[in-house]
Amino acid sequence: RVLADVMTYNAAISACVNGDRWEEALVLLTAMQVAKVTASVVSYNAAMSACERCSQWQQALSLLGVLIDDAMLPSVVSYSAIISACEKGGQLEQGLNLMCSMPEISLIPDRITYYSAVSACEK
Repeated sequence: RVLADVMTYNAAISACVNGDRWEEALVLLTAMQVAKVTASVVSYNAAMSACERCSQWQQALSLLGVLIDDAMLPSVVSYSAIISACEKGGQLEQGLNLMCSMPEISLIPDRITYYSAVSACEK
């Protein structure tokens, strides 16, 4: 029997992005804890992306809190996924506030981050 490791879980969570299965992505994150497999920033980013894909901005934002509570540093990818989720969920102000807060933790928004913010402004 082969035991799943963080890379196996990350691949499964990433597959949830393409299948629009955000709930399953969250179940897999929980399963990692149960299996005593430490989630990485990549794990959280994949789950945030699954939430973003399905306009689940509140879930994506909640994952940011969990990531920080787990003493991990979010990445530009983390913020971009959440900002995009906010854009898709019609939460312009929330997304812009997140983007403006990035420099506070030494993150510089990239093209994807700016695209998500501009896209939200167009709506």
